[in-house]
Amino acid sequence: MNNKHLSSQDWIRIMMCLLVAAGLLCCTEEKTILTPPPDTKPPKVEWVSVNGYTGAPAVVSDTVEIVLSAMDEAGLESLCLFKNGFSPTEWRRASPSLNDTLFTFQWNTLADSDGIYSLEARACDKAGNIGTSPTLTIRVQNHPLPPSDDRTPPDVWFETPVPGATLSDTVRVVVGYFDESGVDSVQLLKDGATISSMLRGGEVRGVVEYLWDTHSDSDGVHLWQARAYDKAGNVGLSISLLVKVKNNPLSEDHQPPIIIWISPQPGSIVYGTVRLCFQALDDNGVDSLRLYVSGVSPTNAVFPGHPSLDYTLEW
Repeated sequence: MNNKHLSSQDWIRIMMCLLVAAGLLCCTEEKTILTPPPDTKPPKVEWVSVNGYTGAPAVVSDTVEIVLSAMDEAGLESLCLFKNGFSPTEWRRASPSLNDTLFTFQWNTLADSDGIYSLEARACDKAGNIGTSPTLTIRVQNHPLPPSDDRTPPDVWFETPVPGATLSDTVRVVVGYFDESGVDSVQLLKDGATISSMLRGGEVRGVVEYLWDTHSDSDGVHLWQARAYDKAGNVGLSISLLVKVKNNPLSEDHQPPIIIWISPQPGSIVYGTVRLCFQALDDNGVDSLRLYVSGVSPTNAVFPGHPSLDYTLEW
């Protein structure tokens, strides 16, 4: 062998091979151990129903059944329901089964005084992450209210976003309210489910804000409504708000258009010529719309789709 052309690295390799052959050096295969990333995602906690209502009822009494869902990919460590910041012992669940996603709680409101209560659910997973439900505001009324001359419900309306808006990422939902005797609480509903209840403490006029992460919802049309409650038990309802979520421009269209009535209100007594007002919205546009009266569609009740979501018809 002509060793004049061997580099220092070549000599090192030759020496290592000789040592291995002599049993003085072990050659081991280096293995890479993949460590899973840490769990930083909190459990998802949502209200399902209160006494069978998907949107919390304005007033409850006697024994109330509360159903909520809580889930986590790695499993839950505990689940607690809080009432005005305190969690009764009977409202705590430790180490629920991984297959359990629906949880039912009983609330004996007769043990509490009448008034407004704030409910919140918190779930903790095995990594220590805590998921919190939206706050739910409920009035307990086991004793009749004193007579009141106030029969006027509060006014409540959406200030932003505008009807028909196309939204993405995080959006500010702003709701205004007014009542001469003061507003006790404002409740926000999305697609029929209560997502937030906010105490207002008898304010006559004001606004509430909610940050909506649209990534938590599917692309398509979503329906919002706001409710305002006053101290006399009157409930004010906003006009429903239709908006479009579009975070994935390549998503397929599997959702039908959504239609809501604006006027007249259900149960109204009408006569003569009546102006029918309604809204229709689809994330990819409305192609056509047909109105039916008692199962029959008048010839003037067929509308082509147009950019505006408002439709009217003289009946």
